[in-house]
Amino acid sequence: MKNYTNVLFFLFVTISLGANELSWVDEQIEAIKTPRKGIIDKNIARLDSPFIFLNAKTKKVRTKRPTSYKTASSSGSSVKKDDANIITKGAIPNVYLDAIMNSSALIGGQWYKVNDFIKGYKILSIHSTSVILEKDNRKILLSTNSKNQTLKFKNK
Repeated sequence: MKNYTNVLFFLFVTISLGANELSWVDEQIEAIKTPRKGIIDKNIARLDSPFIFLNAKTKKVRTKRPTSYKTASSSGSSVKKDDANIITKGAIPNVYLDAIMNSSALIGGQWYKVNDFIKGYKILSIHSTSVILEKDNRKILLSTNSKNQTLKFKNK
């Protein structure tokens, strides 16, 4: 009989402690349920995005620099032409030089050879680091050369 009394006493103490635990949990839930004040949606709309995106499109860049062109004369002399407009990357939308391999150029994700047409421009020549396009006597130089030799890595 003493064992039954001890077991019943133990169960009673366990249940009463468990009930206290449950009442504490209920109090915490009630504290969380109360509506909290937050920021107004208009203020959120005015904030700038915290994410930084790199612009895929580049602006037209025109540089004036002296350029030498070889003439088709038999003397083989080169004529220096000042104020030549060389239009670099971004001159034609979505046309950029990715890579050059032998006599082919990867331009805008597609492979081209000499005398192929890209958006109305004819490929005149493919060199080891550049491609020359022409349309209506307007020449455009696409180049893989970069003046900036430093590599920049972005930590995430």
